[in-house]
Amino acid sequence: MNYIQSTIRQQIKDNKNVCGDVVLMERTAEYTTAILCDGIGSGIYANIAAIACGNRLLTHVKNGMSAQSASCMVASSMHKARTEAFPFAAFTLVKILKDGHYTIHTYESPVPIVIKDSLAYLPAMIALKADQEFVMETSGALENGDGILIFSDGASQAGMGRGYIMGIGEKRICESVNHMLDHNKGHDDICDGILKLVKEKSGGYWEDDTTLALLNSRPKNSMVVMTGPPSSMSKDREFVIKGTQLAGWKVVCGSSTADLVARELGRSVEKKERRHFYGSVPEYNIEGIDVVSEGALVLNRVYNILDEKFDEKNEFSVVERISSLLRKADDITFLVGNAYNNAHVALSFKEIGVMPRHMIVKKLETKLKELGKIVTVYYY
Repeated sequence: MNYIQSTIRQQIKDNKNVCGDVVLMERTAEYTTAILCDGIGSGIYANIAAIACGNRLLTHVKNGMSAQSASCMVASSMHKARTEAFPFAAFTLVKILKDGHYTIHTYESPVPIVIKDSLAYLPAMIALKADQEFVMETSGALENGDGILIFSDGASQAGMGRGYIMGIGEKRICESVNHMLDHNKGHDDICDGILKLVKEKSGGYWEDDTTLALLNSRPKNSMVVMTGPPSSMSKDREFVIKGTQLAGWKVVCGSSTADLVARELGRSVEKKERRHFYGSVPEYNIEGIDVVSEGALVLNRVYNILDEKFDEKNEFSVVERISSLLRKADDITFLVGNAYNNAHVALSFKEIGVMPRHMIVKKLETKLKELGKIVTVYYY
């Protein structure tokens, strides 16, 4: 399973404070969904229409509806806007399964660009009838290094009335992408290059909201965090086997957890020499485990600095190392033991704001998902 990395660029129409384009991303262990909605007009009204459309599509997909059915249902509802005051939004919906197979559905939106084996092209699309509207559909499969570029019509219609009858169009954007691929440009450079082209063809102005989302398939980085003993010792072996058999970096948080992991693996726990600096915490060593330290206290501190930038080449604390691994990982699995711990409800923990293990794992799960990570939590 590869990870779908997203590179997003957005420019607001000149003299507007709010963008009428919205991008929504949802990653799970089974699939990745990307939605780009373009609200009619510009400004706040367009933004509200785009958000409403995007959330409807995403909710349908999350509730198990196929991407095709969700797209047709939402597109059908847009027909009201042709005769009534109804919030209208064009959209592109991309759903990529964990094996790389994808479907793309567009409604009143530009044809997306597929990048396959370092060559960009415009895919053939078929029309699906959605009552009185039409949805366009295409499908395929992504391998490592392949990608999909979706964009709002602020890009494809750039230059309209400035030498281009209908704007530069998808074909011109595709040619630009191929030119940059030929020169080994990365994802950031490709998106920035397209924005530069759009502004140039628009006379140096942003004549419309312009949004790009480049979805690239690459090998994923995985990580496993084992924290807290299971509710029953009978589950210890299952807990450790699960944690060690999963791919990726291995982290153990909790001295009791470290003891049971070492016991089940038939290895020893060795205490590392404690570094003497403010706020240092004990660190241990178990053969085959990347990082071993304390539990709830460390996880709380990791949560506090997860958004902070620091020189990872000079990281020196165990908290910083775990935080660094979490930022590098794309797919993170938490194995959380349900054993009761008196320390977690102690007044001393509350005095310094340390949240109990289950609470801080929930907080970490939310923050990591906001950072675009795939997070799975198992309780024992």
